[in-house]
Amino acid sequence: MLKVFLLIGIGGFLGSTARFATQKFISAQFQSTFPYATFFINIFGCFLIGILAALMEKTKILPTEVHRFLSVGFCGGFTTFSTFALESVNLMKNGKFLETSAYVTLSVFLGFLATFLGIFLVKNFFKEINY
Repeated sequence: MLKVFLLIGIGGFLGSTARFATQKFISAQFQSTFPYATFFINIFGCFLIGILAALMEKTKILPTEVHRFLSVGFCGGFTTFSTFALESVNLMKNGKFLETSAYVTLSVFLGFLATFLGIFLVKNFFKEINY
């Protein structure tokens, strides 16, 4: 089990550093208020995790450890949005349309709300912190 955790951790490290480098590169190319870098990273991460999921499901070409390293580790470090998208697709594939709708809607809405609430609490209860 330690080997699995190490592989996922190394993959996460590589994914996170790849996200940081990609974000810096794309942000330098597009001077805009629209978050092109995050948008690209999320879409590319979804594309990559889709390829990995299909490879595992159809061909089993990747050993389980390599799949975990790439999907949970690298893609998870690169963007958790890719995992969210894959879970949503899997719910839909299994005919769980109501669950898919609830998961997507609630995740986006409550994620936005929780982020706003966190910022609000810090701004209003920790006056010495400027945001």
